[in-house]
Amino acid sequence: MGISDIRPPSNYSEALSLLNKLVNRLHDQNSYELYRAEFMKYVSSGQAVEVNDIDGYFIPHHAVFRSESTSSPVRIMFNASFSRSGRPQEIDDDKLLEMVESNSRQI
Repeated sequence: MGISDIRPPSNYSEALSLLNKLVNRLHDQNSYELYRAEFMKYVSSGQAVEVNDIDGYFIPHHAVFRSESTSSPVRIMFNASFSRSGRPQEIDDDKLLEMVESNSRQI
């Protein structure tokens, strides 16, 4: 079994809920356009793409504002360990070792 065969469960509804809360908060703080412009840099560089499929794992993100920074007053922080249970996703160590060994033999 290769690493590409393993998929985390879809978290679309949870990620969408977090995104809606973020957007509302950013609008309330008059920071939405600044955040959107920063996020679109990921899209224009190819590091992020728009998807229409809701069956997948979506990485929630939030804003970190640093008004004292002239080069990056807003940063996007991704929460790749997000899970529905509120606890970080864990991978069974034995399965992870097996996948790494299997993939290293294919190289």
